[in-house]
Amino acid sequence: MAKRQIILPMKTHEDVYINAVKEASALWNISQVANHGHLSRLLTKDNDKDQETVKWVFILSYQRTGSTFIGRMFNDPDTVFYIYEPLDPLYSAMYGIQDGWAVPSDIFNNRNGSLRSLPETEQNAITWTMERIFTCNMASLPPAILAHKFWSMFNPQMTHTQKYISCLKRENLTVSTILLNCQKFIRRRCGVRFGEKPIHNKYCREVLWGNDLATDNDHYVPSCNKYRRSLSNETLPADFKQYFQCLIDVEPTLTKCASDYLDEPCRQKKLRAIKTVRANMRSAKLLLKSYHKIYLIHVYRDPRGVVRSRLKKAWARGLANRSRVDYEAQLYCSTVLNDIRKRKHLENEGHSNQIKEIIYDDFVQKPLLTVLDSYHFLGKEPSMEVKRYYHGTQCRSFWNKTQCRSTKWIKTLKQENTTTINSACSEFFKETNLS
Repeated sequence: MAKRQIILPMKTHEDVYINAVKEASALWNISQVANHGHLSRLLTKDNDKDQETVKWVFILSYQRTGSTFIGRMFNDPDTVFYIYEPLDPLYSAMYGIQDGWAVPSDIFNNRNGSLRSLPETEQNAITWTMERIFTCNMASLPPAILAHKFWSMFNPQMTHTQKYISCLKRENLTVSTILLNCQKFIRRRCGVRFGEKPIHNKYCREVLWGNDLATDNDHYVPSCNKYRRSLSNETLPADFKQYFQCLIDVEPTLTKCASDYLDEPCRQKKLRAIKTVRANMRSAKLLLKSYHKIYLIHVYRDPRGVVRSRLKKAWARGLANRSRVDYEAQLYCSTVLNDIRKRKHLENEGHSNQIKEIIYDDFVQKPLLTVLDSYHFLGKEPSMEVKRYYHGTQCRSFWNKTQCRSTKWIKTLKQENTTTINSACSEFFKETNLS
C-alpha cells in the first residue's frame, strides 16, 4: 500500500492540531499493517504487560547529522529522563582535557585518518557511564563529570537538569566554571583537546581513571573513587594532587545535588534516553547484550550534507581533517559504515526488535510521522507537548527552512567536491539507501 502524503494545516488552533495528529497516527497504523501484513501487534500493544516497565533509549549518532533535532523528541521532562551528550564530560574526567574538546572525529580517528581502536579502558568507561545514567546512579559518577559545563550549557536540550544547576548555585557553585578552576592545575600536562597530545592523554588517563582497574562485581565498571588512592600516592606529581583536592572539596555538594535532582527524577520515569555522538556500535553491543530493556536508535545523514556542515564549523573538524573535503568525507563515512555493518550483525543476532534506523534526510520530510513511529517502536505514545512541538515545526515557515538546510549541499557544494565525497564514500552509498 502506497503511503499517502500528509499536508498538515498551517493553523495552530487546537482542534486543527489534534486532527493532524490523528491523521498522522492513523497513517502510521495503516503503513505498519501494509508493511508487516498483520494487525495483531497493533491491537495488542496497549495491553502488553511490558508497557509499564522501564525502557532505555540509546540514540547513537554523529556530529553535524541533525541528531539534536531528532533527539528533541525525548526532551520531555514530564515523561522522559533525557541526557544530552554525557560523554564529553566523561572524556574531560578521564583525560583531563578542557570541557567541550572531545571532538568525535578525534575520538574515532587517528591523526593519519585511519579508524582509531578505542582502548579497552575507554570503551568500558563509555559503557559504564551510560549504565550509571540509565540506572539513575549519577551521584556515583566522578565529580569531574558532575562539574562539567555541559549540564548548564545544554540545559535547553535537557530541561529537567535545571533543578540540578539551581541546587549547585544555592551552594555558590557555578557549573560552568567548577571544572575549569580545578583543571588549571593539570592543563599544561594534559592539554586542552583530546588527541592533541596522545602520549600525555595516555598518561593522564592512567592517573585520572584509576590505572585501568575494575570493580569486583562488573568486568566493565571502573571504580569512580580511585582518585582517593592516587591522592595518597607519594610519587604523584603535585599538580595532580592539587587537581584531586580541588574536586574533593566540591564533591559532597555535587553528589548531594545529583542524588536529589538527577537520580530521583530519573527513577520516576519509565522512559530514559541518552543522545550522544561520542559512542560507537561496540558500546551499543555491550549494552544490548547486557540489558533486554535497551533500545537503539541509530541516526545518520547524507555525507555530502555532513561534510559541508563540518567544513563550515572549525570546532567540528578533527585533527586529521586538515580542512580537506576528501579527509572529512573519509573520516565520516568510514566511521558510520563500520557502525552500520556492526549494527546489521547485531540485528542478525536477534536484536532487530531493539534497533531502529533514522536517516536525518528522511526525518525532515515527515517529522511528526517519524516521531510517532519512534515512540511506537518503544511501545509508547509521545506526550501532547512533543506532538505539539513537531506539529508546529512542520508548518511551512519552519520546516521549509530546515528541509532547505538539510539539502543545501545540492546547491552550494561544488561539483568537484560532490564528486570527491561520492568517491570517498562509495562503500557507504552501496551499504545504505542514500545515493
